[in-house]
Amino acid sequence: AQLLDLVATWDAADESQRTILLTALFESVEAEALPQRDLRIVAVPRAAWRGFFQLLALERETGLEPATSSLEG
Repeated sequence: AQLLDLVATWDAADESQRTILLTALFESVEAEALPQRDLRIVAVPRAAWRGFFQLLALERETGLEPATSSLEG
C-alpha cells in the first residue's frame, strides 16, 4: 500500500514531509554535480527496503519483472 501511494504522497507533501519520507526509505542520499549540468545521486536504502530496490534495479537492467510471489504483499 505504501508503494502504491508513494507518488501521490510525495506530490501532496510539503518539504518537511518529504524529508520524513526520504528518511524512512534511505539511510543516506548523496548528490554529486557532474560536467554538462548532470547530477549523480547515490541513495542507500534502509535494510527493510533493500530487497525492493534490488528487485527494481534488476527489473530495470533486464526489462523483465521478477517472477516471484514475494512481491504480492
